[in-house]
Amino acid sequence: MDRKVAAKTIGRWLTADQNRDYTPWIDNDRRLHELLTQLETLGTAALDADPRARHQPGQPARTTGTTTSR
Repeated sequence: MDRKVAAKTIGRWLTADQNRDYTPWIDNDRRLHELLTQLETLGTAALDADPRARHQPGQPARTTGTTTSR
């Protein structure tokens, strides 16, 4: 099992009991990261397909709506 501490990977050896107990958690973590990647991909595709999102690169997207003057 590895994790990052101060941007460095720290490895840990698990006992057989720990491995058995923690494997579902580790599998769930991997699945969660896969689902987040899919969600990000879908969100980006939806934004790219929305004609209202068209703007020049490097320019902030214009929003529609009312503005108030002071």
